[in-house]
Amino acid sequence: MADKVGINIKDNPNFRKEAGILSLIAFSLGNIIGSGILILPAVTASLAGPLSPFVWLIGGILLLPVVIVYSKLARIFPFVGSKIRFINVTHGKVMASSVGWLYLIGTLLTIPIEAEATANYLSYVFPSIMYRGHPTIIGYFIESIIVIIIYLLVYLGIRGLSISVNTITYAKLGILIVYVLAVGYLDFHLSNFSMKFSQSFANFLYAIALTMFAYGGFRSAMVYAGESKSDTGKAIM
Repeated sequence: MADKVGINIKDNPNFRKEAGILSLIAFSLGNIIGSGILILPAVTASLAGPLSPFVWLIGGILLLPVVIVYSKLARIFPFVGSKIRFINVTHGKVMASSVGWLYLIGTLLTIPIEAEATANYLSYVFPSIMYRGHPTIIGYFIESIIVIIIYLLVYLGIRGLSISVNTITYAKLGILIVYVLAVGYLDFHLSNFSMKFSQSFANFLYAIALTMFAYGGFRSAMVYAGESKSDTGKAIM
């Protein structure tokens, strides 16, 4: 579609187009859920109390115009790294290079953070992993293994990465569904909707901002647009 709008961008022909629509959705959805799957809802609930569901709804509505724009851009620039490459057309090489480096650095730093979060979750089952909020030698070893596995999956290509991301993302969704059903059946009380919270409009807005930060992961599918056999724009929507 880039050719139709007079944009001459060529992608590397060696990239294999193997990622399907479910994989693209998993890339974005996995980043939206992130490692804060059990943390951020509690934070927004402490800020907005029983209005927390509306906070998530409002955040999604406010971000919807941005999602529509990125969905259109993904169709115009169906290339690897299109999340960055369209900036080369709109703002030039210097800006695109700067944003690309920032995205690379951010991605490299995010992976260890995800490993740290995973170790924190595991420490509830295996206390020897953490001590007073910090990883033990065993904890650092586990985090290192997680980081190495992630980098290996990225290195091996889109097929292995798609399988792993699909498995992790839909497993997290499954856990969420089981948790909601279990709590709703075993421990549902109307008093849960009257929790104490700070009745401040500023905190309400802050909670909305946090949800929009989480929703920002929707753009992740664009990174793999050139390795997709499906419509990346549709996956983002």
